[in-house]
Amino acid sequence: KKGITGGKILSFILVFVVMGLFSFSLFNNDNARSVYIYQEDNEDWMEIRSNIDLSVEDVTETYKTQLGLSDSDELVFMRVDQDQVGQEHYRFQHFHKNIKVEGSQLLVHTRNDRVYLVNSTLVKGLMNPVILNINEDSAIKKAISQLPADKYMWESEWAERLIKKVSKDPTATNYPDPTLVWVSPKYSRNAAEYTLAYDMTIHSIEPELKRRYFINAVDGSTTLTINDLHEGSTPGVGESKYHGTVDIITDSLASDSYR
Repeated sequence: KKGITGGKILSFILVFVVMGLFSFSLFNNDNARSVYIYQEDNEDWMEIRSNIDLSVEDVTETYKTQLGLSDSDELVFMRVDQDQVGQEHYRFQHFHKNIKVEGSQLLVHTRNDRVYLVNSTLVKGLMNPVILNINEDSAIKKAISQLPADKYMWESEWAERLIKKVSKDPTATNYPDPTLVWVSPKYSRNAAEYTLAYDMTIHSIEPELKRRYFINAVDGSTTLTINDLHEGSTPGVGESKYHGTVDIITDSLASDSYR
């Protein structure tokens, strides 16, 4: 009988090692897939399996792909809030290719320094290229042209002094300051609907209006407009101290609450 040569022994060892590594990889991948337990009625809410200890950094970095994000996505810390029972709630803003994704955020909930729940409004699968055919100045002119006014907030010396005082920034101004963002015209979470746009606010005094414009950075069109000033009043009656019942106009806070 022929004996087993050294070459065959080496081949057996290599096969064994490769199979071991493959099994280890599958084991790790299975564990990674089982980190989150998605709620059946709402997949935006995810519990953490009881036998797994996760830090906030684990959620936002190590297991980022489990949230449907790629290497081009980043979760940037915004703030942390503590509730009455001591639980902490960390809020993160989603950036894609270093550009903010409008409306896309992640909340990580911790109890005793352990993550137990995650929920989000993340936009997943963004793959659009960064194309800028419109510059900031052109975007500003486009936005201002959509809100014609006799006087804008930045043309008021009083308003300019006030914003510098309130912000404690001597360079602060009410003049539009565009920010490049990814945005959907319907605020959907369909990645295919997202486009690059300049986000800015135009505030006028005469007439008193304040609107937020998203000017498309590719073709200069208006992707989205949001009205930041809203008015509402409800007629009512009130008992005065010296003149009995009088007619008044109230602000409606709710269907049964006024001021």
